[in-house]
Amino acid sequence: MDLLYVLSAAGNLLYEGQFGLHGRYQTYGQQSFIYDLLVAASRHSVRVSLAVDDPRVFPLTSPLARYATVHDFSAIRRPGGPPSAAIVDVVSDD
Repeated sequence: MDLLYVLSAAGNLLYEGQFGLHGRYQTYGQQSFIYDLLVAASRHSVRVSLAVDDPRVFPLTSPLARYATVHDFSAIRRPGGPPSAAIVDVVSDD
């Protein structure tokens, strides 16, 4: 199984310092959820891809690289066709 997790970090107040506290983020569980989900999926033989609109802004880009292939939105070129499942976690003005 292939899982694609699409994440919007640019323009997301969680990652632009709006919820910072003593150099850390108060993300109310979002980062823990993403990390736990992708690590658990990887451990269960799911091929995981994480597509982030700005990987430099998302603080888990480096730690998740061990469990998932991390891409910039613009660099998604998935060989082998579409993923089996996708999660879209995107901030929208709508």
